[in-house]
Amino acid sequence: MLGDGQTKYDLDGDNAAHELAACSENFRRRDVATKARLSYVHGQGLQVQLHLKEWDKWETCFQTKIDLPDNPYLGFSAVTGALSDNHDIVSVATYSATILPQFRATGPGGKQQPLAAPVVANKGSTWSRDGAPGRKPTSSSSRGATGWFLFFLKAIGLLAFVAFAVAAYVSCLKICLSVRRSEQR
Repeated sequence: MLGDGQTKYDLDGDNAAHELAACSENFRRRDVATKARLSYVHGQGLQVQLHLKEWDKWETCFQTKIDLPDNPYLGFSAVTGALSDNHDIVSVATYSATILPQFRATGPGGKQQPLAAPVVANKGSTWSRDGAPGRKPTSSSSRGATGWFLFFLKAIGLLAFVAFAVAAYVSCLKICLSVRRSEQR
């Protein structure tokens, strides 16, 4: 659904009137994690791929030619119409790539044409094995205050455990000594 900020989701008709493209797939009880990847290239269109059957194998769910606004909003909904279901979004990652001017193809009227040219990622991003943008590896120095906080939290937890163990040992020793003394009398 390409919303305009005013159009409401049609619950009775499962939003069929406002649907741009769709596919249906049984995603339950799979051996791999179920994932979806949405890719948009200005002037080329929108594509949704699903990761369902094998690791690192993506199958195209749908591909449609559409131009999105320059600053679109991305939203997720678990609305299922009349049926009831449960969906969890574990994580969302967004990336932006820029095609260098020397690789941009333009056609009549200055419109950008589909092309197969090298794409350069924005500064700071990395690329994964399959050529899609990936997360930049984090080092311990880039975690900053969070890393130190977790370190001190773990250290305090370890000290509390040791203190509890020592207190339990001393308490047990005192009980054992008092039992022996009472037996000797």
